[in-house]
Amino acid sequence: MSGWERIANIGGGSFGIVEKWVHSRSGEAIALKIPKYLSSGMEKRWDDEIKQLGMLSHDNIVGTRKLPDAIQSHVTSRGPILCMEFCGGGSLRDQLRAPANRCGLSPRTALDVLRDVSSGVEYLHTQKIMHRDLKPENIVLQHRAGKSRSQVDCVDPDNSLPDVTFKLIDLGYAKNLRDTSMAASFVGTQVYLPPEMFIADCSYSYSAEYWSLGTLAFECITGKRPFFFNQHKVGIATWYDQLSKKEDKHIYGILESTGGEKVLAHFHSKLPDICCIREPYRHALEEWLRSVLHFSGKKRGGYRRSGPRSDCFDLLERILTKRVVHVFYAKTCTTYSYDVDELDNSMARLQETLAADADIPVPEQVLLSAIGQSVSAHSSISRSVQDLAYNNCWLFLMPTAEGFTLPQPRTVVHGLVHIVLREPTALLSHDKRKQAYEESIFLAHQMFRTSQRLMQSQRACILGVMRVSLRLEQQYKDCVDAANRLKFYLQFVLDSAREHLDHLNSVLAVLPVPLQQSARRLESELSNQLKTLSEWSDNDEDAPDEEEQQCALRDVRDRVKHLQRHEAVTLPQCDESFKLHVENAELLFKELQSEGNSGAAPTEAMSDLLNACSSDFKRISNSMFDHWYDMLVCHGICVNQLGRLANIRMPIAEKIKQLDKMRAVQMQVWDIVRALLVNAGSQQETHPGERLSRDAEPLPAPSTQAGQAPQQTGHSGTIPRSQGNFLNQPVIMESTSTSPSHIDVLRESQAAFDRFA
Repeated sequence: MSGWERIANIGGGSFGIVEKWVHSRSGEAIALKIPKYLSSGMEKRWDDEIKQLGMLSHDNIVGTRKLPDAIQSHVTSRGPILCMEFCGGGSLRDQLRAPANRCGLSPRTALDVLRDVSSGVEYLHTQKIMHRDLKPENIVLQHRAGKSRSQVDCVDPDNSLPDVTFKLIDLGYAKNLRDTSMAASFVGTQVYLPPEMFIADCSYSYSAEYWSLGTLAFECITGKRPFFFNQHKVGIATWYDQLSKKEDKHIYGILESTGGEKVLAHFHSKLPDICCIREPYRHALEEWLRSVLHFSGKKRGGYRRSGPRSDCFDLLERILTKRVVHVFYAKTCTTYSYDVDELDNSMARLQETLAADADIPVPEQVLLSAIGQSVSAHSSISRSVQDLAYNNCWLFLMPTAEGFTLPQPRTVVHGLVHIVLREPTALLSHDKRKQAYEESIFLAHQMFRTSQRLMQSQRACILGVMRVSLRLEQQYKDCVDAANRLKFYLQFVLDSAREHLDHLNSVLAVLPVPLQQSARRLESELSNQLKTLSEWSDNDEDAPDEEEQQCALRDVRDRVKHLQRHEAVTLPQCDESFKLHVENAELLFKELQSEGNSGAAPTEAMSDLLNACSSDFKRISNSMFDHWYDMLVCHGICVNQLGRLANIRMPIAEKIKQLDKMRAVQMQVWDIVRALLVNAGSQQETHPGERLSRDAEPLPAPSTQAGQAPQQTGHSGTIPRSQGNFLNQPVIMESTSTSPSHIDVLRESQAAFDRFA
């Protein structure tokens, strides 16, 4: 068949089957929906689905393909064959049925579902189409090509599905509302339908879809449907009657039997404690759920009068586009999550907030990125973390070595887990045991995720120690270089000051009386310079103590080598023993499911597994404790040494600035001396101790940079150099071609003195 091969039957129902076909050469995979039997009603539904899908094009709606002719001639069908893209990740229902997700999907996966499904539903609404059968079975997973997990977070403790797109399928019940804004037929799956659809002759519109979307969202977050999931056999009349008692603030309810066939509904306005969604998403999602799970269809979701877009999608988009940073505090094994924009993207505000929430003062915080980079309080949050736009940004908070203690997880036990741990021999009904096992598995995964976060914290810490030790090595070299530059520059400025003072004293006698007062002030300034420079030259405390610093560096190197060889570094990112206990807990749940309603029984087996998980966590944290403490001690030593070097470099930099100012004064002195020499006549003048040589090459004007002779510009002739490092070359002074008048020279000299004074 031109390379096409039938691989497997991947689904089916009363209408027919779904087959997977693959092209042997290209590897392309397609899904064929083949009808086997179509009643008159089903035939119309089938035709509608093919027409609807053919008109749609959206990333979150399964796409159609042209049916290959080779397949068409070899497949027997009672109607048109629907050819679609193949989505190989299974359905959302498969994910929710997994034991690890019985209390809700991971936060990242749940938000991805909301983003993709709401985008697909909104697109349908813009096309005037209602899906009318939103449920996990009609949402499939498609792996994105060319995507891979972050190398930094290659083991995802949250068990997320970051490389998956969720797509809507099965538009057989879809309703085109182009000619009317209301529908009246009763279609869909009962537990996902809004209350108004159970009222005879009641019409509904897009707001009915919001209820289904809210129900789906709640199930992804908690693993349970929002209303009366615990009463499977309750009738529609009872369901509607109890649900009508719900207030606007309520987002879920549980039915409890009061004896006989009577039931009583208990409603709640906040998400249950047992779910993975953290703040700041939690509160925002509760507000959104109150809107889309409103009992009245007319008030549900709502429409903006200024535009066609529903508040349902607008509010959800604001939630899903939040920039959130997560901070894992190793001491208490607690995660703190914050909205970056509410903190003004300020790392300083984040640290202040952590100081209040985690009870750790800002000076005692060691805050590292996943790659061990120290976080600066002066930087923005978005520059300090990775992958901020995709809710995968983690920072790791640790105290200084003085405040570090053995990690103790603050594990809060909810629901029936109390009975599993404290009364394992108590008899629980089948349904109660099922719920207790689900909650126990949630707790086991929570402890497992915490242990992995601890390992990630350890990795960030050892990387941080290596980074700061390398930085210390470089800072020491820079400090030594700066001290040598200061010593060199200081000697040059000192020699230059002596030469300029000698030149000034040699011309004081010939100065006009009006200029002598200014010259005396200039002489006093140069004398003060000499005094200061001599004191600096005699004081050799600027340079770091080489022996002491080398000893400190050797100590740091030895500590880093010891840390790198420690057995805790070789721990795998996923502890196999711990993982095995979690998997055994899941197997225990599957066995319970396969038993059916087996009556009351104890929960001793699950209790033993939870205790084993707790022991695994303590073993891991204890094995890391000594290593962790040594890392923080080494990190603290490096930080203290960096502070000492910074204290050495600061006065060095300040002295270099003062030397620059002194050189500027010396240049002004030479302006005046040169003006006076020009005034003395056109004969050649030289300074004491300098050799005249008319044949010598003029030297370039010296630079004013630190460590170099300053450059003199604005006059003809070459500046004489002193006897210092830069000023020991023979120089010729050439007079100007036309000597200025005595009055002009006096004015020039007076202006130069005035500039200095």
